[in-house]
Amino acid sequence: MSVWDVLVGQEEATQVLRSAASHGGESHAWLITGPPGSGRSVAARCFAAALQCTGPEPGCGECEGCRTTMSGTNLDVTIVATDKVIIDTEQVKDIRTQAYASPIMGGYRVIIIEDADRINDQTGNRLLKAIEEPPEKTIWVLCAPTPQDMLVTIRSRCRVLNLVTPDAGAVAQLLQATEGVPYDKALVAAQISQSHIGLARAMVKDPHTRDSRVELMRLALNPSNTGEAVIAAGKLMAAAKDVAEKTSADLDQEEVSSLLSAYGLTEDEVLPRDVATQLRNLQADQKRRSRRALTDALDRVCLDLLSFFRDVMVRSVGADVPVVNADMEEELSGWLGRNAGIAADAVDLARRRLGSNAAQLLVMEALLVSIMRTPKG
Repeated sequence: MSVWDVLVGQEEATQVLRSAASHGGESHAWLITGPPGSGRSVAARCFAAALQCTGPEPGCGECEGCRTTMSGTNLDVTIVATDKVIIDTEQVKDIRTQAYASPIMGGYRVIIIEDADRINDQTGNRLLKAIEEPPEKTIWVLCAPTPQDMLVTIRSRCRVLNLVTPDAGAVAQLLQATEGVPYDKALVAAQISQSHIGLARAMVKDPHTRDSRVELMRLALNPSNTGEAVIAAGKLMAAAKDVAEKTSADLDQEEVSSLLSAYGLTEDEVLPRDVATQLRNLQADQKRRSRRALTDALDRVCLDLLSFFRDVMVRSVGADVPVVNADMEEELSGWLGRNAGIAADAVDLARRRLGSNAAQLLVMEALLVSIMRTPKG
């Protein structure tokens, strides 16, 4: 099985990366972009594996270079991922050190930054020279939703490769092969998740994930007056917080325990001043990460709402196109005759406000009031 087999619905990108791997990478820096769930980090890993490959074809999937890269144990491939709001200076120092180290196992040192859009001006300036003039055998692979999400100074040094939203059928086939679920069930999950591979996988593993999605959307769609919309926004925020906290709670506690155990301390003891300072800094980072997780959860709700309003518009014009939210037939019928385009614009505005660090509860209250007031037409 080739490493490229896991890069679903990206035939053109696969061809580009396979060719580049056959010719020494072709560029010292790549920027892989694409919508959520399209497989940006998967593409980066596949490319790194192909560069480390010692088999007959780059990315054979059988040699040690491919196997260790795909499992995350190859010493020449550094994968940088962060749950924080930004990639901080400490991470940048480590990344630069790795970039200037000579390859140990394979022919190339590959640096993958999965959340490159979280590089800010300060950390970007520290990385710029290393990306612009790397050692001969170092290749950078950055991942971001769009080229515009990247600092211009870094983007201009990279070769850009755009991924597309994979076909739902291709995602369903992947889930059928990897999760052992019937194709029909996998296809429904792929359609509802809008071909987001991670979300589709979560849905087939845990039916509650799908039920929770519908529940949150109904919460946003059902208010009939301003008071109900404000109350619903509060409930939606609480549900999103619950999702965010479940994601980060165990990691937060593990980080605190790891810090204290490094000094032979417990949480019940009086901490030395320097340790207490480190703990406060860690907790500040965790708070920022928690806010980012909450923003991501709210943005997911917004994307689901956009899919709903898209379905309404499809139904309104009688287009022969499958709807995403076939499990919300009653709500779709109830929205026929209303201007779903205006509602979609309100959702898009809410997403921009969430991305600009606006007060999250106020953003969701404004959104739900706007949806409630959507006129006919």
